[in-house]
Amino acid sequence: MPRARRAKPARKGSGEKYITARRDGRFSVTVPNALLDADSGRRRAYQTTCATLAGALAARDAVLNDLHRGIVVIRDRTTVREMLVQWGGRRRAAGVEYSTALGHAWLTEVVASEIGDHPVMALEPRHVELLVARLRDRELAPSTVARAYRHLRAALQEAVLRGSLTHNPTHRVPAPRVGSPAVRETWTPGELARLRAAIRTSRLRTLFIVLMVTGTRVGEIVGARDIDYDPDSGILHIAGTAKKGGGRGRPKSRAGDRELPLPPEICRLVGGHLAEVARARAAAGPLWGEKKVIGEATRHRQRERATRRYVAGWVPAPPARDTYTPLFPSGHGTPLLVRNVQREWKRLLAQAGLPHRPLHETRAAWTTVVLEDLPAHEVQQAVGHASPAMTLAYARRVSGRRTRATTIAAARLGLTDELTADSLNLPGTGPTDVGASPRR
Repeated sequence: MPRARRAKPARKGSGEKYITARRDGRFSVTVPNALLDADSGRRRAYQTTCATLAGALAARDAVLNDLHRGIVVIRDRTTVREMLVQWGGRRRAAGVEYSTALGHAWLTEVVASEIGDHPVMALEPRHVELLVARLRDRELAPSTVARAYRHLRAALQEAVLRGSLTHNPTHRVPAPRVGSPAVRETWTPGELARLRAAIRTSRLRTLFIVLMVTGTRVGEIVGARDIDYDPDSGILHIAGTAKKGGGRGRPKSRAGDRELPLPPEICRLVGGHLAEVARARAAAGPLWGEKKVIGEATRHRQRERATRRYVAGWVPAPPARDTYTPLFPSGHGTPLLVRNVQREWKRLLAQAGLPHRPLHETRAAWTTVVLEDLPAHEVQQAVGHASPAMTLAYARRVSGRRTRATTIAAARLGLTDELTADSLNLPGTGPTDVGASPRR
């Protein structure tokens, strides 16, 4: 009988990942690779043997930090927070907008507050499920929970593409559902009349009227320059938008760069506004456009307050402000801040006795009324949307108004005069049925 082979004794663990103690007292280092070999199509692995544990640790760390080999670049102890901060830094270096960078920092805070200290290499689907469950227990908005999930998924997916991870654990966890949005209504004609009466008393009346007439975003009106309006042709060129913290940036999308002809009545209103601005500029002299000086102590407190907002401990530095001469300046000639315009809007709604609606709802009201007479693709171009689907998403329901679709369809199809009982010879109403006896 063949002699039974003696089983080899199991190798002992060293307590360190990728390192195993051998029977001869040496230490074996095996670091898997997330990339495939171009020739064999199989996953390679870095392997070496060291006489001491210290040598094995040094060899392993050298491989983990070697970017040229395409080996694992996320270290064993890299946490989710560190990964998200590094990912956000790379996106900022790629040139994302400052407002987008702030949004990434906020989502990093949301994710890191729950699983920020967990190692990335040990992240499993159950940890992602735990993150979603904890965010829901905090009664955050469903959209916030979904955005946090997508934020983590995108960062992990980039790590997979860079060869830092072998798989993305979020792919085994279904994305949180946001649910169908509630049906929203716009202002009724009576409510609009009260709103117009309140706007006439505001120091920003021209801005609000142009905003409602054009359906533009509030940032686009605040960021409009005096050179963007041509008094001769009455065309307002939307070529940028105001940014958080002041300054002006490029439009939200390529479709946002557009020209809007203003009605003659609105042109006269804007002309009067420009005359008032010219008189205020002449009265202020060299002080026109000068910003209020903020002390260094106040600036330091602002930076500390902003830094404390984020668990990750970092806040993207604001970009250099693009100075411009605004079409709708403040009383001192400086560009308005979007938050101050929103405060004035909130005050006007309270004065009109109307429930609060975001200022962005004026864009939805504009889209709703214009869609009644123009096709969606033409409204899309005027409102600056990238797709007609986004334009239709802004359509609102008007309380008490019933659809006129059937009446319009009958008239446009020429069926209003054709669909009559006489022409169709309906039983019991046509001339052939008058006085006829029933069949037997």
